[in-house]
Amino acid sequence: MDRIEVAGLRALGALGVQMHNGQEVTEFARMIKGPDEILAMHVNADMVRPGVRFTELSRNGHCLPQSCRAQRYGVMFHGVELCDEYPCIRYPEDLESYGYEGALQAGMALCVEAYVGVVGGRDGIKLENPLLVTETGFELLTHYPFEDFCVISG
Repeated sequence: MDRIEVAGLRALGALGVQMHNGQEVTEFARMIKGPDEILAMHVNADMVRPGVRFTELSRNGHCLPQSCRAQRYGVMFHGVELCDEYPCIRYPEDLESYGYEGALQAGMALCVEAYVGVVGGRDGIKLENPLLVTETGFELLTHYPFEDFCVISG
C-alpha cells in the first residue's frame, strides 16, 4: 500500500497489522536475492522486441526449476499500471488456461517479473523491472544494480 489515511492506519493497527516503511522493506527485499531470480529477469527481458508474440515469450522464457513452479508468480510479464495490467504474459504451464495472443509493439511498457523460491524453502524473492519496448528491442527503465547485491546461499 502506498498511502493510507489515519483512520485506515488505526483500523489496521487495531487488527494487529504492523505497518512498516515500504521503501525500507523494498530495499531489504532487493538484498535477499540469488542468481536464479536475476537470470530469470535477464533471459525474459532479452526476448523483448516489437513483433514478438505473447505466446512466444511464454514458451521461450526462462524455465523455472521444478521445485519452484508450484508457487510461481502469476505472470512472467505484465503491463505497467496498478497490478498485472494488459498484457499479462503467463508461464507455459498457465498458457492454455489463462493465456491469450498478441504481439509486443514499440511504445509498450512492460514489467518483467521473477519469483524463485523452493516450495517449503526458507527464502524466496520476487523481483520486477520495468521495460519500454523500443523499435529495436527494449530500454530498461530502472537501473538498480541487482548483481552487486546478489546473495548466493549454499
